[in-house]
Amino acid sequence: MDRGPDSPSVLALLRDAENARSLKGNHERKHLLASRCIIKPALSQRLARAQFDEVGYGLALEYLESLPNFIDLPDAILAHGFWQPGLNLEEQDPLVLQGTMSGEYRLGQHLKGPWFEAYDGPKPLIVGHQDYLRTGEPLIVEDRVFCLDTGCCRGGRLTGLTLPDFRIHSVKGRKDYWGEQKARAALASQRGRELPQSFKVRRLLANNADDLTWYEARAVLETPIWTPALSEKESVTFRRVKILYETATEVLPFLLDKAAQDCGRILREISLASPRQEPEGRDQSMEFAKRVGDSLYGRLLHRARSHALRPVDAEQVFRTPAATLEAAEGRGSANG
Repeated sequence: MDRGPDSPSVLALLRDAENARSLKGNHERKHLLASRCIIKPALSQRLARAQFDEVGYGLALEYLESLPNFIDLPDAILAHGFWQPGLNLEEQDPLVLQGTMSGEYRLGQHLKGPWFEAYDGPKPLIVGHQDYLRTGEPLIVEDRVFCLDTGCCRGGRLTGLTLPDFRIHSVKGRKDYWGEQKARAALASQRGRELPQSFKVRRLLANNADDLTWYEARAVLETPIWTPALSEKESVTFRRVKILYETATEVLPFLLDKAAQDCGRILREISLASPRQEPEGRDQSMEFAKRVGDSLYGRLLHRARSHALRPVDAEQVFRTPAATLEAAEGRGSANG
């Protein structure tokens, strides 16, 4: 049902073929529960669901709902998952027979070893669900339990068994179907995340590079640009953003040191201007504000007076790498 490139065709093959019967397993159960919003579908259910149209998936769910948890044949019992010893066939928990995680947990409460070693049913049991050996060979326990899953969806083998001779038939899978599906899903997810971001970046590149904020410049430089390629104008803007950002980042430490030194100098001058009494509180603040003015650099000096400066202070005050460079060159302030 899941983990392959064409779940609808696989389902139709078994549903519509004459003399074919199928079982309800853990993946069929997940589709039914997810369709009722009882559980969140896993990746394999989401990928399989996307392969159906609305009508086809509705018919598929009806068919899955009709499937039995076991089939009792004259020569063997068929189930998808497990078996709980000590119970007859009619008493078996559907979650155990279907091979659900809950069923496996319940088995663990009663058993100390593998469930197939404790099998006590009246006939041989044939199951799928897990590739126990991972060698391409089915697990056969004392000719009583036949575990036929041999990892076809992961590039292993597809294994069947005929009755009443219990003869094994096996063919090699053509590829790692599930690995291929997951890889495609991962790539689609990655592009789904990055494409919207790349569109945002291209909108930013339509602006003047000098007007981009520190945050916007980082977004431009850190986001991979997917197809189509940048235009000549966008490429020029991109290079300008890169130069501004890298240069402003280099001068930031010197700008912060200069602001800290200027702040200390101004405070000393204020103190020396009032030799009789140390100015403090509101008087000192008013005199400091008067001396530094209302320029951007002055706002940075106010921050230097209240705490040790950090790069984020300069980014918040000057907002853009271009304005930060102007301040570092002495062109961004009236009184600095």
